[in-house]
Amino acid sequence: PIISMARLVLIRRLCTAALETQQQEKLKANFWHRQYSNLSSYLRRLLVDYRQAAAEALADMESAPRKTLAYLFVASLGIVAWRNNPSYGDYTNQLRQCSLQLGQLSPSVRSPRCAEFINRLCQLRDAQQLRRLNLGFVSLLWATELSSDCRLPDHTCEHLKPRWTRLRPIDVGCFSRWILLSGALRDSDVNEAEWGQLRLSPADPVISDAWD
Repeated sequence: PIISMARLVLIRRLCTAALETQQQEKLKANFWHRQYSNLSSYLRRLLVDYRQAAAEALADMESAPRKTLAYLFVASLGIVAWRNNPSYGDYTNQLRQCSLQLGQLSPSVRSPRCAEFINRLCQLRDAQQLRRLNLGFVSLLWATELSSDCRLPDHTCEHLKPRWTRLRPIDVGCFSRWILLSGALRDSDVNEAEWGQLRLSPADPVISDAWD
């Protein structure tokens, strides 16, 4: 009788464990089924909302074509400006090209104004004092008073950092070009100091004889 009772207890435990396993599997299946149902219903509602929004947008486009074209033009221009926003590496590469082009000119014909401008930018770059601010569609470049490697309190302390009013703007970048740097080499082969000595006044006898 004791052996029979032990067998019954063992069989009961095995049956109970099997039932609990089946119930857990059913609960797990029901859980995933509910999750799938919720996700499918959410996606279905989202699709309906997007379909209605697209239909309303098409109706608005048909009712106001000029306004639609203006919006499309502005959006396209913004996308192009965002994709062609120049980086700091683009600025350093462009500055290097300008420096090489300026170095190919003879000192007698090189513009001192252009040389001074490019040399000042190269000094700021070498001193790591140039900073770039990405605004999405355009980039702003300015010069700080301290290098990025400087660890003085004036540079690390939030209350001692230079204010925005003391920052020196350098350039503005948009559409894959830096505006001021692109025009830095204009008339770079004209030495203003040399040509300034050769300027003649309107009353010069040579000019008057030539006109006569």
